[in-house]
Amino acid sequence: MRRMFINWVISALALLLAAAALRQGVTISPWWHVIWMAPLLGLINAIVSGLIGFFGFPLNLLTLGCFGFVASFLLYAAAIYFLQQYTRGILTVESFWWALALAAVMALFSAVLNMFLGGDDRRR
Repeated sequence: MRRMFINWVISALALLLAAAALRQGVTISPWWHVIWMAPLLGLINAIVSGLIGFFGFPLNLLTLGCFGFVASFLLYAAAIYFLQQYTRGILTVESFWWALALAAVMALFSAVLNMFLGGDDRRR
């Protein structure tokens, strides 16, 4: 339960920092809405990754995992881009390229925050 909360906080911070870094093309109007958007994006990412893993297994096997990585990244960016239609102006992304940039910067911030805050620590 504690790890889930830490991962939630890290995802929310990564989304907030990425939106701040890309403020020309991405805005989140009241900043506290990242609290519910981060787990929603995580749920979408889990569903998409599961579907890619199940249906894309042969292609993923042939490409040594590159297909899964690229497809997951593109579908996560698409989820960000299409999520803006349902957030009623809370999340605004200028174009799909900004959604790709947001996904990449979020991944970078999330990796760094996981290293320092220990969101993915394993029991030894």
